[in-house]
Parts: sequence; C-alpha cells; structure tokens
Amino acid sequence: MFFFSLSSWQLALVILAAVGTAVVAGHAGGRYLREHSGTLREPFGVLQGALLGVVGLILAFGLSLAVGRYEDRRAATVAEANALGTAYLRAQLIAEPARSVSLDLLRRYTSLAVSPVVVRVGR
Repeated sequence: MFFFSLSSWQLALVILAAVGTAVVAGHAGGRYLREHSGTLREPFGVLQGALLGVVGLILAFGLSLAVGRYEDRRAATVAEANALGTAYLRAQLIAEPARSVSLDLLRRYTSLAVSPVVVRVGR
C-alpha cells in the first residue's frame, strides 16, 4: 500500500492536503448553494437527515466491531494466563534436573510475554 511506504511527515502532508482540498471544495459549494438556496432548501434537509442516520450506523457498527475485538483479545489473554499457570504447576511435577530448567524457562517466557513490545515500522 502506498501510505505504508511514506514517512510520518509525508503522510501528515498528504492528509493536510486532502483535508484542505475538501475544505476549499466545501466552501465553494456552499457559496454556490447560498445563491441558489430557495429551490434547494427542502431536499437538503432530507439529505442531511439521511446522512446523519448513515453516519450513526457507521459509528455503531465500528464501535461494535471494536468492542468485539477487545473482548476477543481479553479472552485470549485470560486463556494464555491460565495455560501458563497450568504449565507451571505441571512443570513442578517433573524430576529435578529438568524441573529447574523448565521452571526457569517458564519464568523467562512469562517476563517476556508481560513486557511491553516495541515495534518499529518504517525507516
């Protein structure tokens, strides 16, 4: 995708240009419609209500998807924590030469799993 190859500054400039273009086009359209507002007043009220309804639906669907992903991630975290606890308890039942190694590896894995992950994207 084109946007993933841009640096942060380049992406900010592209977004600023797109928003600026939309503002200028909206301003020009508003000036034109102000001159012709007598004949277009009623259809724009209906259009405005319909667009607000669509925006509300889009926001509702987006929020429900975000909540679903949050619940899935939370359930996966709880399942992983339970699995680690079970593995730790079972590792305590192993004979001694391997028990120390297994418990140490589980402790190291747990500390790595809990630590924050730093991901570098870009250049």
